[in-house]
Amino acid sequence: MLRDISQTPKNANQSANSEISRIVSAAVDNKHFCSKLLTNPSFAISQGYGGEPFFLTVEQKDRIATIKENSLEGFAAQLAQI
Repeated sequence: MLRDISQTPKNANQSANSEISRIVSAAVDNKHFCSKLLTNPSFAISQGYGGEPFFLTVEQKDRIATIKENSLEGFAAQLAQI
């Protein structure tokens, strides 16, 4: 029987890191998205970017919602802790 590797913790961490990278990349790419991310992270995340959603767990979304930073650098540093 084949094991479903999509459920392993390693893949879950890789997926989370990928989504966090997408969020930061979107903020670097688009000043409007960056501004939304810094002022209202929950809303920015829920809207996605470029017509694509961000795939995060409820816990990740909740933790991102608590980030209060005035700069993308500070925000990214806190995202790296998630």
